Amino acid sequence: MALAALDERSPPMDLGNVAAEIAGREVDTDHPDEENVTHVEISLHHNHFPKMDELGVLEYDRDSQQVIQAG
Repeated sequence: MALAALDERSPPMDLGNVAAEIAGREVDTDHPDEENVTHVEISLHHNHFPKMDELGVLEYDRDSQQVIQAG
């Protein structure tokens, strides 16, 4: 879901916005609740984005919490 959400946006992409998009897709709504968004945001920041960055799938700046480049 993260890659699909990133594919629809242009860099740079804010972690919070990507997390909200993914959380909405998980529950099929345009307005996911804040708890779900926070859970997705934490998971992306600490697990998924650093691993994808390491593999060269995207470039993630942990300090600014921005996906600099995807693809």
